[in-house]
Amino acid sequence: HDEEDAREAAAPMGNLYSSDESLQLYTLSMRRNVRFGGAAVDFANVEGIDGIYVANQIDGGSFTDPSFIAKTKSAVDFVKTRITYNGGGAWQPIKPPVVDKDGAPITCHAGNKCELHLHGASHWQRGSWKTRLGSVYSQAAAPGVILATGNVGEFLSNDANSVNTYMSRDAGVTWEEILKGPHIYEFGNHGGLIVAAKMASLGPTDEVYFSRDEGLCWEGPIKLQRKLSVHNIRVDPGA
Repeated sequence: HDEEDAREAAAPMGNLYSSDESLQLYTLSMRRNVRFGGAAVDFANVEGIDGIYVANQIDGGSFTDPSFIAKTKSAVDFVKTRITYNGGGAWQPIKPPVVDKDGAPITCHAGNKCELHLHGASHWQRGSWKTRLGSVYSQAAAPGVILATGNVGEFLSNDANSVNTYMSRDAGVTWEEILKGPHIYEFGNHGGLIVAAKMASLGPTDEVYFSRDEGLCWEGPIKLQRKLSVHNIRVDPGA
């Protein structure tokens, strides 16, 4: 699906299509989906539940924004997260939580444009261990539970100091902030155990947190013998 505008053609994006059951007829589902080549694509299905997907989209107005034209901002500064509950038939913004993990009101200066935006696979796959941020993550063994890194605002932030860790227990309908800052996370015991540690993008840590009630309460920190740059947390492949 070629873009006629040279600025759009150069942007890191593509288009999502939905097929019928025969895989012969396709319809355009989303324009300007964030993607860097064939592998780094911000498109994720919620494991264990059919028809729910989360994708990042470059805002259509970004290419006429004065900051984009002046080249002080790039297309990736205008990314928004969208979710679908009907297999891509309709995409909608994610309603942000109103309070943070401590119960304090979340401040957003974008007015009615405040939404929850989440990082996808492109940031993880293109980054180094010092810059990566966790992406939308789910497991079929824990249906409906989603962990993600992101922010509340008009657009998705790529600054590690401006993002937090969020969780949904109802397949993306509602979200809450569970930890301050970016973390790497993993499921165990079919979602009954969640383990998280500060991302290496914020430097080494000697603390690991865990939850035994799907993120309602967090225990720890477990103190490690020395500080480590935590790149990933691995578990049994079936979670």
